[in-house]
Amino acid sequence: MTIKVGEQLPPAPPSLTEEKPDAQASFNTSGKIVVVGVPGAYTPPCSSHVPSYIKTYLDLLNKGVQDIYIIGVNDQFVMNAWRNHLISEHSTAGAELKQLHFLADRNAEFVKSLGLAFDASGLLGGYRSQRFALVVENGIVKDVRVEDEPPNLTVTLADQVLKSL
Repeated sequence: MTIKVGEQLPPAPPSLTEEKPDAQASFNTSGKIVVVGVPGAYTPPCSSHVPSYIKTYLDLLNKGVQDIYIIGVNDQFVMNAWRNHLISEHSTAGAELKQLHFLADRNAEFVKSLGLAFDASGLLGGYRSQRFALVVENGIVKDVRVEDEPPNLTVTLADQVLKSL
């Protein structure tokens, strides 16, 4: 069942990591956060999607967003390398982007708990995240945006999320 507006964001499972493969991620549960799911690091649509959050980073913070979480069904080493690559290519904020977190959901456990996983075995070798964006405030989901097809980039782009804040 897909997560809905008004529901609590599930806690991060041990397999959801940030920065190091053994460092369990956690979500800021006070204030406003944006959680973005992508099918896979370095894929062309995902490498076009995530820069929208890098380019609007300061706009999102100015709208009260405290943290932005990018979640990919990859290992943490890939997510770290992808983060560094995308920020070096697209950052104009002049900041370190400390509130932009790249999380590895190595078993798709977290996106499955959201009801936002799909079987991409034919192309990407297993379960992956649907392309989605959630606005969460004080742990409660306020907005759910899911693309109709994984390569689509419409309702989950940062400018669309900004309009909902």
